[in-house]
Amino acid sequence: MPNRDSWKSYYRRVFSRALADARGNITGAVVTVLCGIAASILRARWGLLQPNQLWLTAVATALPVVISLLLFFLFFVVRAPWKIHNDIQAQKDGELKTAENEKDERIRQLGKDLEKLSADLDAERDRNQKPEIRIEIIEGFFNWGPFEGASPDAEGTGWGPRLSELFITLYLRLVNLRQARGSITDCALAIQTKEGATYDLHSERVVLPKPHIIERDTAFHRSHSGLSRTTTETIPDLDLPATLERGVPAEGLVQFVINDCRKQTDDTFQDNATFKLVVTDSFLGTHEFTRPPKTWEKTGRLAPKKPIGIV
Repeated sequence: MPNRDSWKSYYRRVFSRALADARGNITGAVVTVLCGIAASILRARWGLLQPNQLWLTAVATALPVVISLLLFFLFFVVRAPWKIHNDIQAQKDGELKTAENEKDERIRQLGKDLEKLSADLDAERDRNQKPEIRIEIIEGFFNWGPFEGASPDAEGTGWGPRLSELFITLYLRLVNLRQARGSITDCALAIQTKEGATYDLHSERVVLPKPHIIERDTAFHRSHSGLSRTTTETIPDLDLPATLERGVPAEGLVQFVINDCRKQTDDTFQDNATFKLVVTDSFLGTHEFTRPPKTWEKTGRLAPKKPIGIV
């Protein structure tokens, strides 16, 4: 049951609403005043009161206006509960419509998120159907061939620069990041020098020298041949046709050869060049790794038992 305070609050709202409506309805107030004036005119015209009846005259003059105003205000008082109910209902309808719009928007957004998630899952499923190979160049070894030659220059006035073979041996690590297993069918290397020259190379079938070992500097230690500051490490060729399992790294040496390259006595050629390595898997997918120009660290030397090119 509503208590007395709630009823007081309700009546206060009704009165406030009626007063606000009455203030807002200027036309009704003007009509009410005009009705009071008309009643006074009719009283004087018809002579309903004698001139010596002054108090009745004053009451008769004000009474129509007061009654008209009371009836005018009573109209708004009677209408106020209905207006309050309509306002509350309109507010509830607005809140309900807003909630429905928000619900519809959430449903649409959820549908978009589900579509995106489904597309991402399909894309991930498609990617898992093929290997994704991450390439890492661990080390690089650069060796010039033992022989060099020269040819007549373009003007025919003398001999051109010394030319030789440049053996580029890369120590690679390949990791398959996907569930699908695969192997490497081709390994290509594109070199762009500082001068703008480009060399497109493919890996050699055999890494020279054979067998090959890497000589590394160490602290002084005693070896079978006495005191030494170096040690050797045997690194096999990278088995390109081998199956690449997910998460299992494959490491080894891959070699490229540039024929008739201008022989240099320093490391300018490789330190200032861009190396782009591209491997092709058995699904005909390509995987790239680009090494920008920077100095190659001297972590070891490709130390053959015999000079390169001599059997």
